[in-house]
Amino acid sequence: MTATRCYLDQELPSDLGILASLYPILNRWATGGGLKTEDRVRTSVAVTEAITNAIIHAHKDKPEARVYVRLVHEDGKLIAEVGDRGRWP
Repeated sequence: MTATRCYLDQELPSDLGILASLYPILNRWATGGGLKTEDRVRTSVAVTEAITNAIIHAHKDKPEARVYVRLVHEDGKLIAEVGDRGRWP
């Protein structure tokens, strides 16, 4: 049986201002996964870096585009998915 708990599953604006609002969610997600403080910080930085890259690089010419973010616990694992609609050169 798969135990899944979703903390966030939505498309967000391509705006760096959203990052501040994500920190409490990221902290709850990482804490719920049993991570200690240092690992929670590192994990949050990695996820926000992926979101930042999508906003700055993939959507630089499409500010109206949305960034997909999904944060879940599944079978004792933390899973973060970040997606964009940018094009690779």
